[in-house]
Amino acid sequence: VHVIPEEYKCSFPELARAIRLSQNVNKHMIYAIVDGEGDITYYQIDRVKL
Repeated sequence: VHVIPEEYKCSFPELARAIRLSQNVNKHMIYAIVDGEGDITYYQIDRVKL
């Protein structure tokens, strides 16, 4: 689980690198987004081959 604040701007290469790394170790990439009120929203991101 990668925790980031709501205001964080992630680049596509950074996101792709994190997903690739998680798949190489057979794990899921989960982002926990923390808003200004302290609420947490979880997102699972996977790579799909077309």
